[in-house]
Amino acid sequence: MVIRDDYRDLFEKMGLDKVISSLETGRFGASKIKHAKAWVGEQERAQKLEGESSKASSNREQIRIANSAKNAAWAAAIAAIIAGICAVITVLKS
Repeated sequence: MVIRDDYRDLFEKMGLDKVISSLETGRFGASKIKHAKAWVGEQERAQKLEGESSKASSNREQIRIANSAKNAAWAAAIAAIIAGICAVITVLKS
């Protein structure tokens, strides 16, 4: 459904919560109800998409952090091996 521009402007000014409240309390006339319901549907779908996008970003960030931790663990293991080799060489020289 195409939402009338004047209604869209009104709903945007009111905000989602007030539009929903107005729908629930019957403050809109019959023609405005259809447009308001369509607008609320648009807003809820947009919020859902934003939430999914945010969740995907969070997952990517967690993967990046896990990879960084894995790399740090490898670096620490290599340093420990090198330190062990140096200790063995030092003991064998004495």
